[in-house]
Amino acid sequence: MAIKLIMTAEQMKDEEAWLALRNKYIGGSDASTVAGFNKWKSLYQLWAEKTGRNEKEDLSNNLRIWFGKRAEELVAERFTLDTGKKVHKTGVWVNDKYPWACASIDRMIVGENAFLECKTSSGFNKEKWQDEEIPDNYYCQILHYMAIMEMDYCYIACLFDNGSEYIYKKVKFNRDDADALMELEKNFFEQNISKDIEPPVDGSTACTEMIKNKYKGGEIDRIEISSNADVFAEKLEEIEAQEKILKQDKQEYQNLIKTLLKDHEEGYSGNYTFFWRTTAGRKTIDSKKLKAMYPDAYNDCLKEATSSRRFSFKKIVKE
Repeated sequence: MAIKLIMTAEQMKDEEAWLALRNKYIGGSDASTVAGFNKWKSLYQLWAEKTGRNEKEDLSNNLRIWFGKRAEELVAERFTLDTGKKVHKTGVWVNDKYPWACASIDRMIVGENAFLECKTSSGFNKEKWQDEEIPDNYYCQILHYMAIMEMDYCYIACLFDNGSEYIYKKVKFNRDDADALMELEKNFFEQNISKDIEPPVDGSTACTEMIKNKYKGGEIDRIEISSNADVFAEKLEEIEAQEKILKQDKQEYQNLIKTLLKDHEEGYSGNYTFFWRTTAGRKTIDSKKLKAMYPDAYNDCLKEATSSRRFSFKKIVKE
């Protein structure tokens, strides 16, 4: 049989073993990154994690993640109350058709070739759940699971963080979408992960750190680089000009709200709460005075920072 269980729900309780297994595959939560719908993680960052160059971000202390894991049981219970369907935990599944992928579904539905995915979300995201819609990143995840599990539909349920709103939806499998997604995953796994080839650079922290660690500097001769640099520099100039405008616009709207608050340190309007609170002044060391009065102590306490490379650019003025 093409589909098989490779780790049970009980075995998944060993977090270290589960993460080690998951790192060998493209998982459901990776699917939106590969497809370009994950605003929190770039393809470069995912590649760095899967190839062991960058540790997966530790989200164990993230309150939203912590709440989401514990609320999963509540969401599943509510779904069974609303539908009368029975569900149970299973584990991690793979399919011979997609050897690079795995599926760790939240609950299997008894008596149906279907599963349930449990979510929690901010109330600000409710508009993404209107009518038959669900957020793109969640759609990629359940599409990934349906492809591996060879299911024609699934259910996704969501509890919003105000605790008073809950919805569930039945999502039908779309073969064209699934084929496109799995092809993207296959190419990424085979071309970038298996062959250890970097994806295109991007603005992620992982990419920035990788470039910093790879190129330490020290070569002092001036070189001519690709003419592509001119295109990149022009874009940088545009972005920096926009940043200046946006910074000024941001300050303008902050000032408008401050004039409404006046001497009050907290206020509210129809949809927002505002704070303009007084904070104690930051205490610092007068380094000049310390150096003059206690030079030995000053020298004993000096700490040299790690050297780093600073990027800058300017236009060449041609005569």
